[in-house]
Amino acid sequence: MTAEPLTVPGQTRSRRQLSGRRESGPDELTVALIAQSQRRRRATAGTALGRVRALAGDPHLYELAAVVTAGNQRDHTVGGRPLHYPDWCLLLGGCIRVFGSASATARALRDQSAWRDVLEATADVIGREAVSGLPSIGPSRDHWSYFCKRRVTATVLEALTAKQRELGVRRAREVGLLHDDDVTSPGKYRRDHVVGLDGKVFSSPLRTLETARVDRATG
Repeated sequence: MTAEPLTVPGQTRSRRQLSGRRESGPDELTVALIAQSQRRRRATAGTALGRVRALAGDPHLYELAAVVTAGNQRDHTVGGRPLHYPDWCLLLGGCIRVFGSASATARALRDQSAWRDVLEATADVIGREAVSGLPSIGPSRDHWSYFCKRRVTATVLEALTAKQRELGVRRAREVGLLHDDDVTSPGKYRRDHVVGLDGKVFSSPLRTLETARVDRATG
């Protein structure tokens, strides 16, 4: 006959203790993921960080951020804390399309090495002095939530939409999609006159840029 473990009067026993099961720690896979080195974490991130660096090196990002900043001018004489991150950091932190969710974006940008690479790409556009005083890790989800609720108001969003339209036309002209000598019908656009919102030209369904195909049966 085994003796029952002593319990203090008034103390309740957990269901796991009553069933006799042992408290188990993290499994081997979890331990392996936690023990990953910084270099290995960056390697497993795939091309996501490369896309973020490309976004940080896009001058259009900082023109959009300037619209947000201009729409949130405030009188500093009345008090209030300064922003922890400039507006361009939060626009960059909103790249959910890259990582899949706001939480995944925050976790990726909180990595010091990844955030350092982003700042290097940013310094090439707006100068090293603009990034010298920033934190060593990227913004969290709370920062981005505050940015969306307090900084991007209805008036700012309307200005951002107009600016995005202007930048889209400018980029289309820069990559050669808008030619002044072209006369095209809006209802019969060609593939080389269409560009995605991320700046990519749609690939050919035939995997070729040729306008005519040779009949394989007759040659």
